[in-house]
Amino acid sequence: MRFSLVLATVGRTKELERFLHSLQAQTYRNFELIIVDQNVDGRIVPLIDQFGASFPITHLKTPYKGASRARNLGLRYAKGDIVAFPDDDCVYSPELLWGVSRFFHNNPNEEVLIVKVKDLEGHDFPMQPRTAGRVSFWMMWHLSMSVALFVRRSVIQQVAFDEQIGLGAGTPWGSGEDTDFGLRALKMGFRIWYDPSLWVAHPVGPLPLEKARIYGRGSGYVLRKHGAWGKFAWAIARRGAGVLLYTLSGRREEAMWRWEALKGTIQGFFRMGARKRKRVRRPH
Repeated sequence: MRFSLVLATVGRTKELERFLHSLQAQTYRNFELIIVDQNVDGRIVPLIDQFGASFPITHLKTPYKGASRARNLGLRYAKGDIVAFPDDDCVYSPELLWGVSRFFHNNPNEEVLIVKVKDLEGHDFPMQPRTAGRVSFWMMWHLSMSVALFVRRSVIQQVAFDEQIGLGAGTPWGSGEDTDFGLRALKMGFRIWYDPSLWVAHPVGPLPLEKARIYGRGSGYVLRKHGAWGKFAWAIARRGAGVLLYTLSGRREEAMWRWEALKGTIQGFFRMGARKRKRVRRPH
């Protein structure tokens, strides 16, 4: 069973080097790395030369920005049975690819596996279940992070990333492309399983306020795209409660971040609806 790891990168070298070291430490060796390089310079070429002797690397240079565009480009070159989408600042645990290969070997009817995401200190990301199980539409909103997705080739032959969503897309929708990918896979009938015994590490930290609004818009966009009115109400209530809680406890920065994310979610949700109405309007 061969893996194709499709990685989009821009602006990072030290973080990318850390990830490449984690690939070098994998106990399972049947994989290829496809790097979609969106840098204007050659900053990652020395890393490719350094690690290319340890595992196959395909280096694709593109002037186009956007994580979704980069991943879709990389998918054209993927030859593996299983495809994954690591970020350029994540870290794979040493047994990850071995564990994922064993899962798909033992479960031939499963088409997508989602693993747990931890921060670099080993703390779990919030909202992830503690037990393994079938992924529902509701769960997908908390689980479908791109670094945690492992999909069979049969899935990527039918599902690609929405290039209007995500970082660098040039639209107001600055996040949610991975959730959208997972939701569309579910709607097409693909079987998706979650296993928290396998994990990927990803850094976490405070984001600028402007990114909170952009990320919120992406979330709202995807909520409306999939008609998730109940989930939208839940998200607004949860973020509103967070604003109140952090304000009362004197944690102003956290309150402001959630307030910007709350406003962004509402904007994304209702601007998406306005765009739909505008498209279907016909002249008299």
